[in-house]
Amino acid sequence: MKLLKKYKTYIFILAGILLFSCNTKKSKDYIAEKGIIDITEHNFKTDGIIQLNGEWEFYYRELFSPDDFKNKSNLLKKEFIHVPKSWTKQSGNKYSENAYATYRLIILAKDTITPVVIANQRIFTACKVWLNGKLLNEVGKIAKTKSEYKPDLELLLTIPLYLKKENELIIQASNFNDRRAGIINPVRIGEVETLFSLKIIELIIIISVISIIFIIGIYHFILFLYRRTDYSNIIFSILALLVVILGIVGNDTMLKNIVNPGFNTITRLFHLVISLYPALISLFFYVLFKKEVNKRLLILILIFSGFLLISSLFFDISWVRKHIMMKIIFIFIVSVYFIFYSLPRAIIHKRQGAIWAFIGMILLFIANMNDNLFALGYLQTGYFGIYGFAAYIIFQSLNIAERFSASFKKNKRLTKELKSQNTEYLILNKEYKRQNSELVVAKERAEKADKLKSSFLANMSHEIRTPMNAILGFSNLLNKKDLDKEKRKELTSYIIKSGDSLFRLINDIIDVSKIEAGQLEINKGKCCIDDVFDELIEIYDKKQTAELSGNVNLNFIKNKNKELNLYTDKVRLKQVLINLIDNALKFTEKGFIEVSFTEELIDEKQFLVFKVKDTGIGMTEKQQKQIFSRFTKLENEGEKLYRGAGLGLSISKNIVNLLGGKIWIKSDVNKGSEFYFSIPLN
Repeated sequence: MKLLKKYKTYIFILAGILLFSCNTKKSKDYIAEKGIIDITEHNFKTDGIIQLNGEWEFYYRELFSPDDFKNKSNLLKKEFIHVPKSWTKQSGNKYSENAYATYRLIILAKDTITPVVIANQRIFTACKVWLNGKLLNEVGKIAKTKSEYKPDLELLLTIPLYLKKENELIIQASNFNDRRAGIINPVRIGEVETLFSLKIIELIIIISVISIIFIIGIYHFILFLYRRTDYSNIIFSILALLVVILGIVGNDTMLKNIVNPGFNTITRLFHLVISLYPALISLFFYVLFKKEVNKRLLILILIFSGFLLISSLFFDISWVRKHIMMKIIFIFIVSVYFIFYSLPRAIIHKRQGAIWAFIGMILLFIANMNDNLFALGYLQTGYFGIYGFAAYIIFQSLNIAERFSASFKKNKRLTKELKSQNTEYLILNKEYKRQNSELVVAKERAEKADKLKSSFLANMSHEIRTPMNAILGFSNLLNKKDLDKEKRKELTSYIIKSGDSLFRLINDIIDVSKIEAGQLEINKGKCCIDDVFDELIEIYDKKQTAELSGNVNLNFIKNKNKELNLYTDKVRLKQVLINLIDNALKFTEKGFIEVSFTEELIDEKQFLVFKVKDTGIGMTEKQQKQIFSRFTKLENEGEKLYRGAGLGLSISKNIVNLLGGKIWIKSDVNKGSEFYFSIPLN
């Protein structure tokens, strides 16, 4: 029960992924027989989406168009094969994967007034689709030779169309570089609104999962910056990044159509990830459980992963795809080793985090086996690898969190023991006192790091959950059929706004990590202040209705006498001004916000001093001293905690320092605040 309470946030995230990845609406089952499917009893408005499964007409090594079927005497003897299923996996196994073919299905329908869409996750690996003699879509380039054909893995989605009472669906397919060929996923037909809503929900789910994994990876990278001796964090961060890449290129969703990196890029990235995955997992577990992981076996895994990586990057694409079985067997052997030998030994020896590591590895193994069997044509389930990786990442985060927690507890216990011993040995020599002083400093640093970690987790947990809840909640509402166009547009705008909030939060985290690593880039050049103010005016004019109420006026005051130029980083200067203006907007309910600048001589050097003045709630002297500290959030007399991660002003202070200036504040409670910062003219 203690573990459930301690890690309930992670468990809720995992449960949400599993819940929203399920398709709860089940359509009626119709089966095609001898190339004909009868759906005359189906109403697309009320009965949902149909899968056109069953026996299709099949013409091997023939590319027939609708005109060819008008003259039956020109056709070869037709055959029937089961769809969805690779033509290499049909009974008798008499078809080669390196070939081309034509599928044909007659659809008998009654609902001819509802616009519908035909969709398929992907047909291996190039296809052309006709309905009633009209070309609907083409993915890749159909050809009879490998030199002429062009593969693609784009999602097949037709334009809206109307069915007739009798419909002829023809699909041509070519394949010259994959183990599977033809229609391996169900061909679905459904009402435009229903099918597109389903696709949008699938897209939102995968983007949400990728975002969670990405943020967890960034978090562990920041932990590595604070504890560079613990390599498990940087290995885990790289693994999370690879999972993000896998989520973008390895899932059959609309995301692939949006990104559309190309067939070769998708293939090489996908195989790069699965080549590195066994090596990174082995390194990760070796760092955590050195006594339970065989070092010689680790070296062999690294060498073989290196070979797979080289082959994935430089060998011919068709060779890479056709020899995927080699990678599958390798991943299977590595997974079995850790699940049935290494991690159970770590659990028996009571290593910290071993149970979480074992559970995560089991879930990942199940998801990988499903994907492998689906890729080989033995299952018709679909790809679930990204969800397995998400579960693995979450449970490994619990693993690392438990180790951190134990480390901090041990440090506090040892510090407390040392402190109690100090009272008994006051007469020790000077050397002992010096050592004791160092231990006290170490204790303070550890406590500071502990507070920083707790503050980060608390802030990020809240700030991430808020937009994520909005995205998932409004996405679920989008699936309702009775929504009008305006309501859908409103819900979509909420989703986009929440996504923007999540993106800004990630950018702040990245800036903090760069600042801590001393890698925040400053690119100085000539900068016109009037241009900067014009760009800011344009930005906030667009945000007028969203950010400013009718009771707040935002004014930018320029120098009317002359045009001022600075030699500084224009991008970073704008970032500081935007942070200060957004901060003023957050705490000002009525009155005005004024942005201005003046030339001043400070310590015999010419500076430009910027001022952002507001009539907001103001701050006490104590709050003014803390406002530029990281993760500090303004609290109004214990009554109202304002939104935000508490990073903006801290980032602004660091940027101003790097630009050679200073930042300070003047404020009175209930009267407003004035933020100042100086930038050298040259």
